[in-house]
Amino acid sequence: MNIYQEELMDHYEHPRNQGGMDKPDLEAKESNASCGDMVQLAVRLQKGSEPTKGRDKTELRQLSSTKGDEVVGLRFGTIEEVRWQGLGCAVSMAAMSKMSEWLKGRGLEEIGRMNEEELLREAIGWEVNPGRRKCLELAVKVVKRLTVQ
Repeated sequence: MNIYQEELMDHYEHPRNQGGMDKPDLEAKESNASCGDMVQLAVRLQKGSEPTKGRDKTELRQLSSTKGDEVVGLRFGTIEEVRWQGLGCAVSMAAMSKMSEWLKGRGLEEIGRMNEEELLREAIGWEVNPGRRKCLELAVKVVKRLTVQ
């Protein structure tokens, strides 16, 4: 067994940050229609990490779409706490466990600017055979859903 397989099995057998969260700041759900795997992600943001801190309206408009003076589309804030729940195969559940560790302390804007491949490589870093790729990507898809309004 190589190091990635060992790490994957450790996360599957001993999932990190698994469980529900009362009154999360943000939640997202995602599923893989081809196999039935499902995950739900909940996060609590650090207090004081509001979207306008240190930014003017012009910069905020460049980062997202606007509706009048209201900024919409992009989410901001720093993730303080992460919890997730899910049903699925070892690959999808282990990937969600590892992703949950990586998310703590990260900014939603930073995550939102990453493409799925970058997020997969940086947050999870595992290689799987092509038939299991969608299982691995489920964690990435739910995180990307969380970063947009």
